[in-house]
Amino acid sequence: MRVVGMAVTNGSKREGEHWQGVPVGGPASQIEQICHRFDPDRIIITDPELSDKEIRSLLWKCRELHVPVYIVPTAQEMFYGVLRMETIRPVGLDDVLGRNTLEINLPRIHQLLVGKRVLVTGAGGSIGSELCRQIQVMNPEKLLLLDSSEVALFQIEQELRSRPLGERVHALLVNVRDRASMVSVFEREKPDIIFHSAALKHVPMVESFPGEGLMTNTLATNQIAELAADYGVERMVFISTDKAINPSSVMGASKRLAELLLQSRPRGNGITSFVAVRFGNVIASSGSVVPIFEKQIAAGGPVTVTHPDVTRYFMSIPEAVGLVLQSATQGSGGEVFMLDMGEPLKVLEVARLMIQMRGLEPDKDIEIKIIGLRPGEKLFEELRYDAEIHGTTSHPRVYRLTAPALSPSEASALLARVKEVALLTDPDVIRAAVKELLPEFIGDEATMDVDSDVPAKA
Repeated sequence: MRVVGMAVTNGSKREGEHWQGVPVGGPASQIEQICHRFDPDRIIITDPELSDKEIRSLLWKCRELHVPVYIVPTAQEMFYGVLRMETIRPVGLDDVLGRNTLEINLPRIHQLLVGKRVLVTGAGGSIGSELCRQIQVMNPEKLLLLDSSEVALFQIEQELRSRPLGERVHALLVNVRDRASMVSVFEREKPDIIFHSAALKHVPMVESFPGEGLMTNTLATNQIAELAADYGVERMVFISTDKAINPSSVMGASKRLAELLLQSRPRGNGITSFVAVRFGNVIASSGSVVPIFEKQIAAGGPVTVTHPDVTRYFMSIPEAVGLVLQSATQGSGGEVFMLDMGEPLKVLEVARLMIQMRGLEPDKDIEIKIIGLRPGEKLFEELRYDAEIHGTTSHPRVYRLTAPALSPSEASALLARVKEVALLTDPDVIRAAVKELLPEFIGDEATMDVDSDVPAKA
C-alpha cells in the first residue's frame, strides 16, 4: 500500500503540514473533503483512543463515499506488541459497539504464567482459543490445549505452532467428562494453572438436553476441580456466565451449580486456589447472536430478534480474555470475579446497526422479525446475587464477589443429587429436579409476559 495522506483526530497536526513525508489533509471530521482531495482506495484508523461513536460516524461518511474503512488491531489483538500488515482488518462490530482501551497489568499476568505448565480446556472454542493466544506470549513452559472437537483443536494447534514458542504447544484430544482420560492428562502433564472454559453453552440446545448440560458444565467442572486438588495445581480459573444469576435456563443453572461446588472447596490450604469469572456475550463468539445475524443478513433476511426490549452485555473476545487473565491474578480462592462489561445494548439496535454496516436499510432492504423469547431466555441479564458482597480489586474493571460457601456435607449432598438428576431422561423432570436443587432457578418463568419490562424473580 502507498500512503497518500492522513487525517488527524487529536489536533496535533494541521492541514498543509507533513508527517514522515505524508501530507496532512486536516481533521478527521472533514473526511469527505480529504477523500475528494486524495482519492484513497481505503482508509485505515490507527488512533486507539477513537471512540465507538467517532468510528461509527466515520464509517457512515465513508460508506456514502464508497471508501472502505479498515482499522489496526487493539493492544489485546497484537501478539508481542507487533503490528503486522495482515492484521489490519475491516472495521467490525466490536469497533462500533465499544472499542475500549483496556489497561492490563501484563507484568502480573506474566508472573503468574511464565515458566508454568498451563492447561486450557475448551481450547478450540471462542474464549478458549483466545486464552491460548494470550497465554502463549507469556512464555509458559508448556501450553496444553484440550478439546473434544478434533477440527477445532487442530485449527488452534496449527495456528499457535506457527508462532514463536510454538514448540511448547501440545494438543490433547480429550473429553473433560471422561475421568480416566483426564486422570491420565494430570498424571502425564502435571499442569500448574488451569483455565477451564470447556462447556455446553447454547441455551436452547442445553434446554432440550439438560442432562448433558449438567454432566459437562457441572459434573465435569467439579471433576477437574477434584483432580486439580489431588495433583497440587496452583490455580484453577472457571469461566462462568452472567446467565448463572437467577438462572432462567438449565445452561445458567448448570454453571451456577458448578460455582457453588467450586466455592465450597477448602480455601487457604496453600495448594490450589479456585476462582470463577463471570461475563456476558462476547462479540462473534460461536453461537452468539452476532454470527447468526451475519448469516441472516447475507441470506437477504429476515433478521430474527426475540423481543424488541431484550438487552445483552457485549464485549470483544480479546477484551474479555484480557480481563479473565487479570482476574486470574486476583484473590486467594473461593471468589467469583465479575467483569465490567459496560452498558447493556438492545439486541434490536445491534441488528439494525449490523444491517446498516452492510450499506443496507433495516426493514427496507432487510426485514427485522420479532419472534418471541425462546425457552430459558431473559429480557436482560443480571450480574450478581443480592447476598453476594461486592468488592473491588486492583483492576478497575474486575470486581470481587464473595458469599457464604456450602458446608462440606451440603456440597457432598448437592453433588450426589446432581449426579442422579443428570442421568434422568425426561427434560421436564430434570428441570423440576434442578429447581429443587437450586431455588433461584426460575426456569420457564423467565419467558414472562412479553409486554412486561420486568423479568421474573426467584
